[in-house]
Amino acid sequence: MKRATALLLSLLLALSLAGCGGTPQQTAQGTRNDALRAQPTETPAQPAADGTAPYPAGDYGVLLSRLRETRDSRNGMVWNSPADMAVAEAMPQPTAAPVVKATADAPAGSMEPDSADFSGTNVQVAGVDEGDIVKTDGKYLYVLRDQTELLILEAAGAESRVLSRTGLYQSETQGDDADYSSMVRMPTELMLSGHILAVLSSYGSWHDYKNAAGEYCYDSEERVEIDFYDVSDPAHPVKTASLGQDGYLRASRLLGDTLYLVSSWSTWDWDDTRPETYIPRLYKAGQGTLMPADCIYVCPEDAGTDYLTVAAYDLQSGVCLGSQSLLGAGDTVYMSRDRLYVAGSQQHTDESAARRESVYTVKDYVNYSETVLHSFALEGGAPVLSASGSVPGTLESQFSMDAYGGYLRLVTTVDRSSYSVYEDEAMSFSNYRWDEAGESRSNALYVLDAGLHTVGSVADLAPGERVYSARFDGDTAYFCTFRETDPLFAVDLSQPTAPKVLSTLKISGFSEYLHGWDEGLLFGLGREADETDGRAEEMKLVMFDTGDKTDVTAAHTLLLDCDYSEALYDHKAVFISPERNIIGFQGGDRYYIYGYAPETGFFQRACLETDGAWNSRGLYIGDCAYIVGSWELLVVDMNDWTVLQRLTLTA
Repeated sequence: MKRATALLLSLLLALSLAGCGGTPQQTAQGTRNDALRAQPTETPAQPAADGTAPYPAGDYGVLLSRLRETRDSRNGMVWNSPADMAVAEAMPQPTAAPVVKATADAPAGSMEPDSADFSGTNVQVAGVDEGDIVKTDGKYLYVLRDQTELLILEAAGAESRVLSRTGLYQSETQGDDADYSSMVRMPTELMLSGHILAVLSSYGSWHDYKNAAGEYCYDSEERVEIDFYDVSDPAHPVKTASLGQDGYLRASRLLGDTLYLVSSWSTWDWDDTRPETYIPRLYKAGQGTLMPADCIYVCPEDAGTDYLTVAAYDLQSGVCLGSQSLLGAGDTVYMSRDRLYVAGSQQHTDESAARRESVYTVKDYVNYSETVLHSFALEGGAPVLSASGSVPGTLESQFSMDAYGGYLRLVTTVDRSSYSVYEDEAMSFSNYRWDEAGESRSNALYVLDAGLHTVGSVADLAPGERVYSARFDGDTAYFCTFRETDPLFAVDLSQPTAPKVLSTLKISGFSEYLHGWDEGLLFGLGREADETDGRAEEMKLVMFDTGDKTDVTAAHTLLLDCDYSEALYDHKAVFISPERNIIGFQGGDRYYIYGYAPETGFFQRACLETDGAWNSRGLYIGDCAYIVGSWELLVVDMNDWTVLQRLTLTA
């Protein structure tokens, strides 16, 4: 029993670290706190007038009722337990401690770095930082090494050195099959603001035991923890605070000194008598407090039993500025300087009325995808749910969204399929017929206003293909689709209500990542592909000439002797600087650095032997490039690209 439990916990944490993919099926039941055991009353709440916008729960009982309805509808049952309802009505509403606000005299601002000539994490929006495993202030490197320890290094060229090591990973197991518990705490990301470093970790615990009746029971927790370190003295970092929120990390963003965390928390099972098993909590020093009911919103349509929590934390004062939760999951996060958007993919099935064909009762079904969107205004640092909406199709990544001029623009892939079910009641026989003619895939671009209402669109693009990458540049959207060849679309968005396709370029292969390089140039990192069957081959670099947006061309292409890189799937693994003419990424046990010349195309600056770490990061400070791996730091002179130092990072 305990071995299976530990294996499940490890799997859940692995899913949490992936940041995408399936939702871990883990119940965050938390510690047994008498103050949180009171059962809420069943209080009805009314949705918004239009029946589509999320509405504040206002009462924990509303959330419990909604969770029950969802669970029972999925099990094909109707909840009708008068005894349980009587117990619910007899118990008081639990109270939640108020969210602590930052005080006016809290430390403010960020220290200016000693050097302004350095690169940071490769982010989507300038000025909005994203959590990563390496950060710098221009003088020191802060490295989350191998998901186990924090290293702080002095970035001093050939004299670079490790100043401090702080162990972060924790794992504990104890007990036997009758009473077994395990805990894993794994760091995942760093954020830096002035002299404060935030370490984000995935925490999970499991306790299974036998009750008095000899039945196996369990409790479990899953949360994101934020540990604040004062790194004023990098040789002796000091932990100053620890906060957190239920669920696993979806995304993190930093705007100024404010850290925004988005997490998803699954309540696939819960204990009706313990609200902490179905109400998300915020944490301080490991102690959980229920989120106030008026800070939790409910989606009118069935959005499952997952909560989405968006919370803001002030890094300088180490307090939570505010938080809101939504009973309805999301998996893709985009943030501008004044809005945070969360998008979630939903699959829908429309069912026709029954008809008779011979001895059969026939029903037709149509499946289609939809992206549900929620916008949070960042008022005074705290997130405030401001609008919700939806568009057909699904997003490829966060780069499929962009806010500009008061509008949100999105690129989606729209899938649709249909089938019929034939029932012969007399013979208790069922059969299915797929409608091949009803299967379709295409792509679309949508423009939404501040209320997330669609005001413009262009649809039915690249039938049979899907979006592989996207990048927005002011009034122009670029995106690549792929099946056997790679069309690059350029779409004019100067009139938001009437977007227009300007050009479509088809070349072999596809681009997984797009980056504006210079005026009239767009860089693409991707893979070549067989033009007959679409089989992916070696990696390639492409520079698109976008000077004439009505006739975009591929100015230069370079095929590489490498077929995989983390940079294909994680933009933060791309070391890119048009100003310094640098394109870098890990490929196998080599770190490749390229430059670009408008006349001749791409050229190799360096091919460095590394420790082969899949999660390497590249950055520069002054005239030195720093390539950080799990076991080794390479310091490179960018004047001639010679290695100045190889520093072992393992203890």
